[in-house]
Amino acid sequence: MKRGYLVILLVVASLLSLAVVGGVSQVVSAKAAPVAGGIAPNFVLYDLNGKSVELNQVIKNKKVTLVNFWATWCPPCRVEIPEFIKFYQKYSAKGVEILAVNLQENPTNVRNFAKSYGMNFPVLLDGNGRVGQMYQVMAIPTTFFVDGNGKIIAKIEGAASMADLEAKVRAVLGE
Repeated sequence: MKRGYLVILLVVASLLSLAVVGGVSQVVSAKAAPVAGGIAPNFVLYDLNGKSVELNQVIKNKKVTLVNFWATWCPPCRVEIPEFIKFYQKYSAKGVEILAVNLQENPTNVRNFAKSYGMNFPVLLDGNGRVGQMYQVMAIPTTFFVDGNGKIIAKIEGAASMADLEAKVRAVLGE
C-alpha cells in the first residue's frame, strides 16, 4: 500500500515540476521586443561566403549599423534593395554598415538573388529564423538602426526609401 502512495507522489511531483518548468520557459520567452532606446540583441550569423559575423563586433567599428530583415520572395523587400544599394554606396565610407539578414531561405537561392540584384553589403543567413524571433520581427522588411554603442536608435517596418534611411542616420553622423 505504501508503495502505491509513493508512486502516486512521484507522479504528482513530476507533473508539478513540469508545470513549473513550463511556466518558467514561457516567462523567459516572453522577453520584450527590441525598441528604440534599448540595446540591440547580439547575434552571430554566417554570410554568403561562410564567414561568421557577430553584430557586436560590427557595431563597435561603425557609427551606425542597419540590421535589415528580409526575404527574396517579399515584394516590398525587392523594392527597397536598390535604395539600400544607393544608400550603402553613399554612406559606407562614413561609418555606416548594413547587415541584410535573410530569413529562412536556401543559401544558394539567396546567393543567386543577391548577385543578380547587385547587393553590395553583407547578406547574412538566418536559416532557422532564430535571430528574426529574437528581434520579434512580425513583418518584413523590418530595419533596425543601431548606433556604435549598441543602442537601437530607430526601427522601420515596411520598405524604406533613400530619404527614410538618410533621415535616420544623419543625426548620428552629425550631418
